[in-house]
Amino acid sequence: MYCRSRKASLLFKSVLILFAIIGLGLQFRVNEGRFEFQMFNFFTVLSNAFNLVYFMMDFLWLYNAAPPEDTTLSPLAKGMSTLGVALTMVIANTLLIQMYTMQTSTAQLVGVVIVHIIVPAMSVLDWLIFDKKGQIRAWHPLFWIILPYMYLGYAMIAAHIGQGISNFTGSRYPYPFLDVEKLGVPRVALSVVIITVIFIGLGYLAYFIDQWMARKAGTLAEKPADYV
Repeated sequence: MYCRSRKASLLFKSVLILFAIIGLGLQFRVNEGRFEFQMFNFFTVLSNAFNLVYFMMDFLWLYNAAPPEDTTLSPLAKGMSTLGVALTMVIANTLLIQMYTMQTSTAQLVGVVIVHIIVPAMSVLDWLIFDKKGQIRAWHPLFWIILPYMYLGYAMIAAHIGQGISNFTGSRYPYPFLDVEKLGVPRVALSVVIITVIFIGLGYLAYFIDQWMARKAGTLAEKPADYV
């Protein structure tokens, strides 16, 4: 149950890559003639950048070297990148929904919409439409959690160095739900637990959808158990 057209897959990925480049460019304020390096402090930008790098590698692999029956450079890496931007979309449109009204220009708003909605949605659709199913393993979602946890560790350490990580509101923390000074350790810890449950839950939702679609297509046993 997937689209077997290599040309359609490459076309879709090229549009996704274009959106990702535009969205990140707007986030970095390249359109204003400058480059805001501090944007690298935010999970939104890092997850979108990782996703962009993966899809560029995936595109080149599919175009130049992929065997005809293969659809994904690395299901493990793609799952991590896709789930990373999916988490960005979920958090942005729940805990951080007010950010859409905080943008000071149309270009900034467009950039926010691209990296928080368009690219994550297209990444999920790319997996649903073009990837051969049955390639996600039961342990993959537990591995994917490394990405947000690495960022959490960085954010907590960086927040206590110098001026911290500015979130443009005067806080030392990149996101309000991580602000230990305002919320206290118990509330921040609860937020982390909730986000962890959401992330792993999304990962296992993808796993069960993958297995279900593979069974319907009869492709579940086509890859060895250690395929990544």
